[in-house]
Amino acid sequence: MWCVPRPRPLGLNNVPDYGKLPLSFEANQGQTDGKVKFLAHGQGYSLFLTPAEAVIASPKTTEQRMKFRGANPAPEIAGVDEQSGKSSYFVGNDPKKWHSNVPTYAKVRYKNIYSGIDLVYYGNQRQLESDFVVAPGADPRRPDRPARPCARASKATDTPART
Repeated sequence: MWCVPRPRPLGLNNVPDYGKLPLSFEANQGQTDGKVKFLAHGQGYSLFLTPAEAVIASPKTTEQRMKFRGANPAPEIAGVDEQSGKSSYFVGNDPKKWHSNVPTYAKVRYKNIYSGIDLVYYGNQRQLESDFVVAPGADPRRPDRPARPCARASKATDTPART
């Protein structure tokens, strides 16, 4: 006699590793506001990356905006690590407004957001992360902050230590 397990109802709560899936950043090819260069969708929110800011929008909370004072107002923004999956938007009856085979990326890099400093966004479905990447010889002190020692990273937890 064969025993077949009863199928579980589909839903994100039944997929324990859903939150560990990487974010997928889509190049904006007209599927949203023209100021947006890349966008991502997570569980219950959308992320919009423009040259001047990152915007997190959720129907459950107020819109959150992240800007970097003194940053390059027009950094070069590019997708990094193109993924095999593509996104498509077929909204409405007008095929001219449809967007198919939109490339997706694991990361988005803002080149020279500060002189010699790049900003890289990445993450998973529950957590957006970013790194500042300092080029060799570049000054890691941001121009909008007074000169002071940089925060140290703890090797055990990889979180900034207070200075």
